[in-house]
Amino acid sequence: MALDARIFTYEAELEWRGGRHAEVTSGSRPALAVMPPPDFPAGNEASWSPEHLFLASLQSCTMLSFVAHCAHNGLEMVSYRSAATGSPSPRTIQVTEKT
Repeated sequence: MALDARIFTYEAELEWRGGRHAEVTSGSRPALAVMPPPDFPAGNEASWSPEHLFLASLQSCTMLSFVAHCAHNGLEMVSYRSAATGSPSPRTIQVTEKT
């Protein structure tokens, strides 16, 4: 079956852990603690925030697509690294830097 003809469905669960802390799970994967970024009340520099997870998902999706294109075209990947900076606004999220 062609990849574009398949329907992919993913699930994630979130449980509030008190205050501004939550835990995200999906199947048997390790739980992921989520808190606000340090710019917000009760933010924590050491924890993942929704904003950081959003940027990480964009980066990982881009990288996995790149790896797949290399594999489909017989290209050997030597290395890959990316960095992204983003700023949420009321109407959009703009990725301002991607290297």
